[in-house]
Amino acid sequence: MLFNPKDDWVDFVEIYYHSNKIIDLQSLNLASYRISIDTITYQKNIVTDIFLILPEEYFVLNTDSAKVKKQYHTNNTRGFIQMPSLPAYNNDEGIVYTDKMYFLLLKATEGGFLERISFDGETKDPSNCHSTAESVGFATPVYQNSEFISASQ
Repeated sequence: MLFNPKDDWVDFVEIYYHSNKIIDLQSLNLASYRISIDTITYQKNIVTDIFLILPEEYFVLNTDSAKVKKQYHTNNTRGFIQMPSLPAYNNDEGIVYTDKMYFLLLKATEGGFLERISFDGETKDPSNCHSTAESVGFATPVYQNSEFISASQ
């Protein structure tokens, strides 16, 4: 998840379909949840038309695909899904992420992506989250994470 973009860059949410079945992305929503009032505060369909997701595919949900492609290198052009808007993501707190999850030695976190290390590990486990490596440009949109451990390793 990129929730703290540099000036004039855009937030994006990367999803990885960790399954062996095919599903229709049209049946899924992107939402945000406010803990303090126990309420979903934003909920939108990701796509409005049939869009089949195959096993082990990556997708980036964003508001400006051209800008994300310009900001970060990627060879997978199919994986960009542009939405009219995304939920607001606070830079310092969240139930999926927090800025405290960035690698401690990073001087700046702006523009850096947080990625899961193992898709088999707990989503909310801070030790299963890491900053994307500088060697790949601090994000790997629609591509395997730079800090990745498969279940077979």
